[in-house]
Amino acid sequence: MKKKYILIVALLLLLPVVTSAEENIPDVKNSTIFQGSVTVDGNVAPDGTTIEAKAGTVLRGSDYGGTSAGNYNLAVFPTTETLTFYINGRSAQTYSLLSTDKARTINLDLSVSTSSGSGGSSGGGTSSGGGGGGGPSGENPSNIELIEKYDLDISKDVLTSYKFTHPKNPIKFVNVTGVTTSGLITTSVEVLKGTSSLVKSTPKGKVHKNVNIWMGTSGFATPKNIKNALINFRVDNAWMSSNSVLSADIVLSKWDGNSWIQLETRMLSKDDVYTYFEGKTDSFSPFAITTKEEAPTPTVTTTPAGTVKPTVTPLTPPAGGTGILTWLIVVILILIIGAGVYFFVVKKNKKE
Repeated sequence: MKKKYILIVALLLLLPVVTSAEENIPDVKNSTIFQGSVTVDGNVAPDGTTIEAKAGTVLRGSDYGGTSAGNYNLAVFPTTETLTFYINGRSAQTYSLLSTDKARTINLDLSVSTSSGSGGSSGGGTSSGGGGGGGPSGENPSNIELIEKYDLDISKDVLTSYKFTHPKNPIKFVNVTGVTTSGLITTSVEVLKGTSSLVKSTPKGKVHKNVNIWMGTSGFATPKNIKNALINFRVDNAWMSSNSVLSADIVLSKWDGNSWIQLETRMLSKDDVYTYFEGKTDSFSPFAITTKEEAPTPTVTTTPAGTVKPTVTPLTPPAGGTGILTWLIVVILILIIGAGVYFFVVKKNKKE
C-alpha cells in the first residue's frame, strides 16, 4: 500500500515537468517551416552546424540536430515578430514574419562569416521575403530597413512578374520580359532608411522612399537580357496630402551611375490608403520615389518703395511742321535776295 502512495506522489511531481515540455513543443500544424542552404565563410556548412531562430531573446525554433550536407529545416513557433537566425551562435539573418506566414514553407538561405563579430547575411530563395540585414549589393547594412527577394524563371518573350508582399515595401511588382531564356533569376528589393550609400548625391524633389532593386548577378539586368521592365509601386495618400503632392507630381527616379534621372512614370489606380504607379526602366540600381523636379523660379527685379522712375516721353513734331519750315526758309531766301538786289541798284544809281 505504501509503495502505491509513493508511486502516485512521484507521478504528481513529474506532471508539471511533462506539461512544461509539451508547452515547448512547436505547434507543427501552424508553424512556419524555414529551409535552405547554410554557408560559413563562403563554404558549405559542415554537418552538425546548429541553427536557431529567436524573437529578441526568446527562442522560437532550433535545429540542434545540426545541418545535413549544408542544408537546414527549421520549424518556428507561430509569431508575427521579427526573427533573427543564428548559425553556431552567430547572427546571420533577420526575417519579418507576417500573419499569413503561418503553416507556410519559406526558403531562406543563411550565411555567416566567422571573421567578423556579428556575421554576414544573405536571404532569398524561391518565394521568400524578409527584413533587415546587409545584403551582397554593397549597401551600408545600417541603411537597410528590410530586404525582400524572390526567385523566378525568366524565359524568352515571356512576361515574368515578381510580386512583393511585405507591408513596408513600396515596390509591389517588378515585371520583365526576357530577351533570352535565362533560367532561375533572383530579384531583390532593399528598402532603405535614407539615400542609398551607393550614390553620390541625394535625389531631387521631395523624397517619399529610397530603394535598391537588383536582378540577377552583376551585369545581367541589361537590354541584352531583359526588355520592357516595369516597376509597380505605391505611395501613401497621407504623405501626398501632408506634402501637398498631386498624383501628377510623382515620379520614379533612378541613379544612372553619375546622376539621378527621372523615368517615364504613370498613375495606375488609387484606393483609400495608397495611390499606385508604374515606372519604366531598362536596368536596375538605386531608385527613389520622388516628386518631379521643380522648374526654377524666374528672378524678378523690384524697384525700392518710394523710388519712382521718371517717364520720358519722346517729342513728336506736330503734323505739317515740315511744310511750314520749308516755306519759312523760302521766304527768308527771297528777302535776302531782294535786299541784295535793292542795295545793288541803289549803289549803281549813286555812281551815275
